[in-house]
Amino acid sequence: MDTVETSIEEAYRQHRGPVYGQLLAITRDPAAAEDLCQEAFLRLTGEARAGRMPDNIGAWLHRVAANLATSRGRRSRTADRWSSRLVQDDLQRSPEDEIIRRERSGALRAALSEMNRTDRTAVLLAAYG
Repeated sequence: MDTVETSIEEAYRQHRGPVYGQLLAITRDPAAAEDLCQEAFLRLTGEARAGRMPDNIGAWLHRVAANLATSRGRRSRTADRWSSRLVQDDLQRSPEDEIIRRERSGALRAALSEMNRTDRTAVLLAAYG
């Protein structure tokens, strides 16, 4: 194994815990913190293989991790802000969708009509929450 790979493995062993902890404190989401931590180490691997190993690996990883978390937060806020505009309720259904809806409704009515009144009431109440 060459020295670059050895350096990356040593950096991972030494800095993974603190970087993950920092990201967990920022995101408050273990899965997101793990993903961002892996991304930070992937970027370190890319830099190292390109011959640009940082002088202070720990500081570099913490800065990259913080930047990744900030970018993730910005993207998430932007997605939340614009998500309501993606749904267009004013569009009419296509003829195919309408036919499928009618077929489902007919099949549902037929199934409900075969149930006794108590079971049918329980199913309908469950469907409405």
